[in-house]
Amino acid sequence: MSGPERVDLKKLAERFSIEELVIAAGSLVLLVALFLDWTSASCSGAFCNGSLSGLSGFHGWGWLSFLALVAVAGLLVSRRLLSGMVELPELPASDSVIYMAGGALEIAGVLLFWVEYHDGFSSTAVGGQTFSYGLGFAWFLALLAGIATLVGGYLTSRGSASAPARYSPPHAPAPPPVA
Repeated sequence: MSGPERVDLKKLAERFSIEELVIAAGSLVLLVALFLDWTSASCSGAFCNGSLSGLSGFHGWGWLSFLALVAVAGLLVSRRLLSGMVELPELPASDSVIYMAGGALEIAGVLLFWVEYHDGFSSTAVGGQTFSYGLGFAWFLALLAGIATLVGGYLTSRGSASAPARYSPPHAPAPPPVA
């Protein structure tokens, strides 16, 4: 009985164009950011000094970013990793348009999360104590990840010639000439 096969990351990366690697990196960063705190609260002064956990991306409109991430990652994996094993359906839009739409939805989810919770963001000083509540680092990270997905989708529409030809979906043959 042999052990598990090793994954050759170099061969795996060769299946993707540079533009698709940007989308994959943005998706991976967004996935990590969804588990981190998108809001933060802190207290400083004589009686308290520290910060509290906030809400992760799996609250409110953050779910929209997650669902868009699932769609983008699903399309990317199915087009590049499963194309030889599974018959892929024709979609009503090109892959680059779907990647851009997914990136736009990721950004929309992040911004709508801010709209949903921004009323509670504040900083108050009372008797030498300062309390503040606002956006956390992961919110900004998620926003940048959504922008990376959108830009990667745009670059795939402009740089389709740089995509590896052996992994691109098949095209319909040209019609025969009319006599």
